Amino acid sequence: IDSDTLKLSTVWVRIQSSNDSAYNVKIIRSSYGQSRTNAEDRAGKIQYSTTYKDSVLDLGSYMAIAKTDKFRGQNVEVVVSIPLGSKIRFDKSVSRKLNPVNYRFNQNEWRNRNNEDWDFDVNADLEYDDDVDYIMTTDGLRRVDGQENSKFKYERDQQKKESVEDEMKDIERQKEELNKKEEELKNQQSSPDTNRYRYQQKDKNTKQIVELSEKNTPYLQPITLSAL
Repeated sequence: IDSDTLKLSTVWVRIQSSNDSAYNVKIIRSSYGQSRTNAEDRAGKIQYSTTYKDSVLDLGSYMAIAKTDKFRGQNVEVVVSIPLGSKIRFDKSVSRKLNPVNYRFNQNEWRNRNNEDWDFDVNADLEYDDDVDYIMTTDGLRRVDGQENSKFKYERDQQKKESVEDEMKDIERQKEELNKKEEELKNQQSSPDTNRYRYQQKDKNTKQIVELSEKNTPYLQPITLSAL
């Protein structure tokens, strides 16, 4: 986190079969919000980019959220579609730099911000091995050498857990700042000055989450996935 931006490495990578003969890449941004419009606005402001050069697709190692937008479960998913019979390799930077997290919001607690409940699962990781060639089959992505995927090592899991815990501490600080400001708004509700902004609680059923998807970006060559 810096003076005006919250940077999170909680970026998901999803691999699927392509519907045509080209590799395709699509970025999906998602966010919770008080309304659909509010959620779409937050999702649209998430900063994330990828670059492609010489058959290497570089994924941004973090998504950026402006501090003024606050944390509302913003997330980024990169969907890579691979043609049947085509290959892909995952550079070790992907598993080292990207730390996907499942965020879940307790809707029942939304009306009471002091009891706001964010749940998250840090045991989410890319299921493919580093620096190994994979090929897309009718049964999904498989190692070219026919071996099964290796299980994740304890040391890597511990490093990723520590990284995510540090990011969640930053999020907690953001939430504390938000709670303080909203308490100030609540106190203004009893003020006789009708020109002041009055805090109004939103109905708990208006809480929504939306996804904004970019168009597929096609690539024709076999690719290696890496993280900047």
